Amino acid sequence: MTKQNIVLIDYENIQKINLQLLDQEKFIVYVFIGSNQTKIPKEIVIQAQRFGDKLKWISLDASGKNALDFHIAYYIGKLQSQYENGFYHIISGDTGFDPLIKTLKKEKVFCLREKSIEDIPVLKVKNTTDQHSMIDEIIEKIEKTSKPRTIKTLSNMIHGHFNKELGQEKIDELVKLMEVNGRITIQNNRIEYKKVP
Repeated sequence: MTKQNIVLIDYENIQKINLQLLDQEKFIVYVFIGSNQTKIPKEIVIQAQRFGDKLKWISLDASGKNALDFHIAYYIGKLQSQYENGFYHIISGDTGFDPLIKTLKKEKVFCLREKSIEDIPVLKVKNTTDQHSMIDEIIEKIEKTSKPRTIKTLSNMIHGHFNKELGQEKIDELVKLMEVNGRITIQNNRIEYKKVP
């Protein structure tokens, strides 16, 4: 089953947003506005009108340290009962969300924090026609985490990274291309990684 992507934008933290990228069936959008934010650029308002009831503005009445962050956390909890198969994307540069995301993952709630709408993995899949760019992205992710040692674990990591939007055929193709390009070697289903000079 395809996951419903729910995007929660910390507009207090990130004001440069392109809502047009989210104007697709699979996205529901919540834009959180701080109590001191009284003006929204005209282009964003025009973009938002196209969404109808798939975009909601959440305006805080009170200010305070982390007030908006707590509201986003509350909404994830609230929405979880409505979208059990949801994938939550917090658009914010605020690393204070990261402990919350770690806890949600332990509870099997899919959640990521991205610094921009463009960083949402499913959008990267749609916008990436170059397989080599996808491989560079996979290698970059591998270098930041523990390296998958079998084809199955590497395939699962690629599948998860691209928000489960890639079919098995595409994943197999990427793994094979990684081998052909000398990024990995596969022997007896075991993977070794090579550094590219």
